[in-house]
Amino acid sequence: MPLLLLLLFVAPLTAAPAQPQGAIVGNESIRVAVQLTFAALLPLAVLAFTPFLRVSTVLYFLRQALGIPNIPSNQIIMVLSLLLTYGIMKPTVDALYTEAVDPYVKGQIAEEKALELGKARLRERITPYAGESEIQVMLKIAKQTPPASRDQLGFDILAGAYVLSELKTSFRMGAMIYIPFLIIDLVVSALVVALGMIQLPPALVSTPLKILVFVLADGWVILLQGLSESFKAN
Repeated sequence: MPLLLLLLFVAPLTAAPAQPQGAIVGNESIRVAVQLTFAALLPLAVLAFTPFLRVSTVLYFLRQALGIPNIPSNQIIMVLSLLLTYGIMKPTVDALYTEAVDPYVKGQIAEEKALELGKARLRERITPYAGESEIQVMLKIAKQTPPASRDQLGFDILAGAYVLSELKTSFRMGAMIYIPFLIIDLVVSALVVALGMIQLPPALVSTPLKILVFVLADGWVILLQGLSESFKAN
């Protein structure tokens, strides 16, 4: 549910449960400033550390491949990407809410513990999708020695590798989407030239033809199913 997702990201920053006995309470103004900083970074985290990155990039590739760069609009692509992202992330979201958010709101665990549990669950979610070559690049950039296992990787290294891996995967999927539409463009261009209609822009013919092929093939269903299955493969 969207409300659950909202609670997941907002509750740890806005709720203020009673502090455990003996806990040290810091300066309230500093605490609020830190919470506002986290809140400002949340949209970036949603974009970078969820399936949203791959989904939205592939949808933009589709739009360009069809030759209609403004349809669907950016807003529609964002909404569709968020809905698919939530569907893919639902098990993780539910686990995070049960393990970290709900106990924190009820005052059963401290804020530091809730953030630690949330970070661990997010780390578990992104680790399988971080490619080995991307991890090595991030380690080289950070001038760090490769650890014995992925479990010993710093979260910053893992997060950077995940983003790079998602970009690589989405570009591969984008290239596969482009190929059939590129073939249609080439065939239409060759026919236009062969018929001597030099002044007729090939895109005027190929664009509606590509849209027709995409619709007849039930392209939206195939594409969204493929995106969803690509995350289950890991």
